[in-house]
Amino acid sequence: MATSLSQMPGYRYAEYLVILNPHEDLRNRINNLKKEVADIYKAFSATGSKPHISLARFTVWEMMEDKIVNSLKVTSMALPAFKVQLKDFGSFPKHTIYIDVQSKLPIQSIVRELRSSRRLMRSPDHEPFFITDPYIPIARKLTSEQYDKAW
Repeated sequence: MATSLSQMPGYRYAEYLVILNPHEDLRNRINNLKKEVADIYKAFSATGSKPHISLARFTVWEMMEDKIVNSLKVTSMALPAFKVQLKDFGSFPKHTIYIDVQSKLPIQSIVRELRSSRRLMRSPDHEPFFITDPYIPIARKLTSEQYDKAW
């Protein structure tokens, strides 16, 4: 009987999310908007996460964390500074409302760089996910009624 590494004792998975964190003033403004959406539309999932732009999501063995962090540090040191431009709102119909990121190219360039560490972000049971269309979520997991009212 064959046993995969994911089923062996001592091998624990951890989930990771690589994000861009807005500066404090913008973060506060977005948090106020998220609170307003939660209060007005009873969409309490809006306040469940901090404002961010997701870049990558992956699940790997915990023992890989130091290698991944070092790889991400090296990658981030080589990146040029850039401005993130936000404009308007967008949605994934019936469940999510977000702030649209207009300056997609610099963020997509970062994601391409992150892909160079893909081998560290893979595990036998999980493939990494890299964002292709950046945005800042305002409210997720809305009911159809909440979405229709808020949108």
